[in-house]
Amino acid sequence: MTTLVPIGPAAESARWRTPSYGLGIMGDPDSDLGRLWGHTGGGPGYTASAVHAPDLRGVTVCAMCAFEGEVDAEQVVFTVLDTLRRAP
Repeated sequence: MTTLVPIGPAAESARWRTPSYGLGIMGDPDSDLGRLWGHTGGGPGYTASAVHAPDLRGVTVCAMCAFEGEVDAEQVVFTVLDTLRRAP
């Protein structure tokens, strides 16, 4: 599940430096937050994102937004992770 295959440059998000896929999960071994595991998605009326950062205190952050286009769940997740990275 966690053996990654790189998929090329990140088209949708600059936060994933080396976007890769395992078996049903997205990963990035080269992010500025350390290793990342997770997935982002959405549909009519919602967006969702869940990311596990094992090198950043082992934290997992999930955001589910009931707005499509107005709020980006992935942006919410990375804002929380960036805040945790800066915390003492």
